[in-house]
Amino acid sequence: MHDNHQPTLPYISLQLLVISINDLTIKQANTGAQNKLRVKEMELLKVLCQNYPEVTLRKELADTIWAGTYASDFTINQTVNGLRSKLFELGKTYIVTVPKRGYKLTIAPQYHDSETQAATNSISSHISQLSPKHTPSPKPTDTAAGMPESRQGNSLPLAHLKSIRFYLFALCSSILLVALLHWLQPTDTVYMMGDTSVLFIPDDHETTLLERVTEQGTYQYIDKIKETLYGCNENLACSKIKP
Repeated sequence: MHDNHQPTLPYISLQLLVISINDLTIKQANTGAQNKLRVKEMELLKVLCQNYPEVTLRKELADTIWAGTYASDFTINQTVNGLRSKLFELGKTYIVTVPKRGYKLTIAPQYHDSETQAATNSISSHISQLSPKHTPSPKPTDTAAGMPESRQGNSLPLAHLKSIRFYLFALCSSILLVALLHWLQPTDTVYMMGDTSVLFIPDDHETTLLERVTEQGTYQYIDKIKETLYGCNENLACSKIKP
């Protein structure tokens, strides 16, 4: 059972991302790019931050965010997908799906009094993660002092070359790790038809029906549950789509 107490500070930082709880915004501290969150998306993010590093069960999301109302799996899925899309390219990395259980935040949230404090902390944390730890060079020994001048002159370039090799190795390892995590991360099927997201791969008959429905611009998401199609507007109000 998770502790329902939530920090009251108005800003949250997730590495380079700064979230304003009151303004419902999420901003990249290094670029200034900003996305607007819906109320349910912000409530979802707050619950995930509150429960970090534990898994947040789907039932807890339904009981907390949609208390007193009914939330289908479809509604929860759309809210999670919407929040991930607002986290720029980091959505799938920061919010992972735990099969048959729920969702988990992978980055430790930090709470702040002001946006400036949150942005400064975000950039400082990012820089500290990128900066390699400095190891003091060993002091020269008497043997080095007795080396021929030509060999002593080559010692500095050799150390510099080793440093470059280390940085290149660290960079390649980081890129490989990010690519591997992205490949292993479960993905959700999204098929765009105009401005409408279709969350399944339709057959020919369904494609014809969807083309007719999406021309009206009524729905933001369309999903298929068993053999029935459901369309949801931007407020996540869903209705059955009739053939």
